[in-house]
Amino acid sequence: MVSVIPVEGRDSYDTLFFIVDLHAITLPYDTQQLSRATRDTAALYLACGVDISKASVFVQSHVRAHVELMWLLSSATPIGWLNRMIQFKEKSRKAGDENVGVALLTYPVLMASDILLYQSDFVPVGEDQKQHLELTRELAERVNHLYGGRKWKKLGGRGGAIFKVNSILFLTVQLATHHNWFR
Repeated sequence: MVSVIPVEGRDSYDTLFFIVDLHAITLPYDTQQLSRATRDTAALYLACGVDISKASVFVQSHVRAHVELMWLLSSATPIGWLNRMIQFKEKSRKAGDENVGVALLTYPVLMASDILLYQSDFVPVGEDQKQHLELTRELAERVNHLYGGRKWKKLGGRGGAIFKVNSILFLTVQLATHHNWFR
């Protein structure tokens, strides 16, 4: 399996692979297809060599803390920050106002909760998620400033490393060790 964690520090990290089923329901969906896709994604992680003795694999919606933290972060997120998200603008324009729910607008806040909940050091995402990572940084700083208490560490942790995934389909049959997909 291709590693997203530098070799010299691999044993000092907790590695989490989760199936983001809550993100999958931001637009209209088929419940049976979502259930199938959730199982298929778990199987794909394992087939790609994720060692469950060294990494955790779980379904996002099975951990209530994701939604609870999202709600708290939402209370500190200015609506203007969400309105400027390019993905929201593009997807809502394509789907039309009648087919777009609030979940699509708040998708980046859920992503921020996914990242901040685990105090992540490395976040492998596609290029299309870069703006959401920037929002996560801004939101962590805002919450730290407004409320103090628990201090969210800077996203990227060690050296600010954020990985670029060259393909959204990185967990497919095409995944092989000779591909250098993480830079």
